[in-house]
Amino acid sequence: MLIPQNGRMITTHTTVKPLLARFRPLPVNIKRLLAVAIALALPSIGYSATTLTQAQITKVVKDVRTIDPAKGARPAILKETVHGQQAVRTGLESRTELLFNDNTITRLGANTHFSFSEGTRNMSLDNGTMLLQVPKGIGGATIDTAAVTAGITGTTIMLEAGRNYTKLIVLEGECCLWPKKVGKSSRFRHKVCASAGEEIIVHNGSDDPPQTVYVNLALIEKTSLLINGKWGVNLNTTPLIAAANSQGSQYYIPTSSGPVGAGAGNVITLGELPKNPPPTSNPPPTVTAPVTAPATAPPPPPNNIR
Repeated sequence: MLIPQNGRMITTHTTVKPLLARFRPLPVNIKRLLAVAIALALPSIGYSATTLTQAQITKVVKDVRTIDPAKGARPAILKETVHGQQAVRTGLESRTELLFNDNTITRLGANTHFSFSEGTRNMSLDNGTMLLQVPKGIGGATIDTAAVTAGITGTTIMLEAGRNYTKLIVLEGECCLWPKKVGKSSRFRHKVCASAGEEIIVHNGSDDPPQTVYVNLALIEKTSLLINGKWGVNLNTTPLIAAANSQGSQYYIPTSSGPVGAGAGNVITLGELPKNPPPTSNPPPTVTAPVTAPATAPPPPPNNIR
């Protein structure tokens, strides 16, 4: 380095080594924390967890009402916008459809009470039946019922919340249920998952973990009013058809459909069979008769999902 001294420039040699010595290497744990912080701060690529801000009513069949906490309930109007502080309720033999800002499709069956939390991806099904199709790659969604929380990611499901039972049918993809209340003696403490063609039946208040059973996807897709008929928005049926076509007849009991219980026209009876892992070879013979439940187990509920 050149510095002036007595009217002339002289060269001095300095080193940065003492200066660098003052800065010690960061501990490994600090480095990891910084790496995580930087990763969280950077925008993700190919993933967009869009929150639910509003939904448009794209179909109204018979008695459908929107409920505003300040104004109460009033008849729903086609193309009406529903926000998070509102709820949607359907009456007997009634249906409606909601299209959310992220293209999530929600169809509600008869006698259903539904709401969502604005600015999140959380929904609530107080009672009734619903079909939900969440596009892949947008962050999924959760649905709260009185008994369980359902977690969905890029999936099409049907869910029923009743007084005594909660039932989930996965049409394509995968969905998991978590118990909301866990007692000291409860054996239902962890999530239970189902994939395409499977149904989970939760006995509300039971300490026993729910079982997964097989259902006839082709029959559901052919007869369900929440899938067929005239709706405002078309479902992405490609994965639904693929899931139904890949389902072997040995994995469910042949069934017939028809109205059961209250809300006729919104109901279907489905065949169910205790779950066994699909074999890799030598598939089991086709089941031709229902499996009798143990005498100590409560009878299976009628399926009100259609």
